[in-house]
Amino acid sequence: MHHTSTSTYTPSPRATRSSPARSTFLTANVDATRSFHSLVERLERAGFDRAFTHNAILPDWWDEDCENDPQLLPDFEFRTARFLNLPLQTIRDPGAALVQLRPPTTDWDVSPASIHAGIQIANAVVRNLRDHTPAVLPPMNGRAWHATLRPGPGEPVELHNIVGDLWQRHIPVVPVASLPQPDFQTLGCVIQGRPLVMMSGSITNRWDAAAHAAHQIGHIISGDCANDKVVTHRDSPDRNSPYENRANKFALDVITGGTESVARLPDISPNPRDPFRLWLLMKQAGISVRAFPDDDALSDLATRVPKTRVQPPAQLTLFNAFIQNVDVDAASETDNNLLRCVDAGTRASSTH
Repeated sequence: MHHTSTSTYTPSPRATRSSPARSTFLTANVDATRSFHSLVERLERAGFDRAFTHNAILPDWWDEDCENDPQLLPDFEFRTARFLNLPLQTIRDPGAALVQLRPPTTDWDVSPASIHAGIQIANAVVRNLRDHTPAVLPPMNGRAWHATLRPGPGEPVELHNIVGDLWQRHIPVVPVASLPQPDFQTLGCVIQGRPLVMMSGSITNRWDAAAHAAHQIGHIISGDCANDKVVTHRDSPDRNSPYENRANKFALDVITGGTESVARLPDISPNPRDPFRLWLLMKQAGISVRAFPDDDALSDLATRVPKTRVQPPAQLTLFNAFIQNVDVDAASETDNNLLRCVDAGTRASSTH
């Protein structure tokens, strides 16, 4: 999963935010077949769009003038090699494809570029935690975890309960706003021995986010992320998968405690490819969870579930917890670039 680049190039002083002066040393070995634009095009063919490249790979000081400056090309090449974990020789070869091997995953609708970007961001998060205390997993029994989260009597567990408890257990829950497409909704992995859950900006409903966070923890606890395996979801994979049903059941028990509190859950938008949302809807409507309805029944099912209170966006809760636990200000320039992908607020906070 995590490879070591053989790159030996050292960036010039131009590669630091505090020293924008250019160096003629960088002009060495730059030939006419290499250019900023050709490398960007190769990155695009590999799945990394131009906006993501600017956000995650290029430094803060990079502007349009830099794109046409051959003195800065080796710096961009080095940054790209480091991000992709590829040899610098491969990056400098205009004919070489910048292909990443797909890591072991569960969702083939997610692009390898998105997964690679997520793992790189996750590594930056782990490197810059304010507290490096080893992680402590929640109980393997979802109802037992529910009991420790202490919601009100008969109340479901909410997003802030789950996210707050996971951070206290030193398990990062990371919102990410910038990823190559098609991206994942959620990603579960183990980075440097630390479990981590990542959620894309497409999850805005707090109850959806709570369900997905608990679902990914269910995968991690069950060992689905062992041996560098990555569990990703884009909506969700096979609804009949035994390990998916196991993670669904775990998440349902975490949120509801297996009690009547399921009746108090707010409306969750139905999605025909997301079994956990369907599961909650069916429980609320009093339908057996042993069989999923067909897609034609979704609209009728949704009308049978009462809508309740409107919650603030999930990403706000996730980001507030993130910024309290990740030292963005102390991050290296490279890590700062990756952490910019978490949320637009991350970059702003790092400048104060």
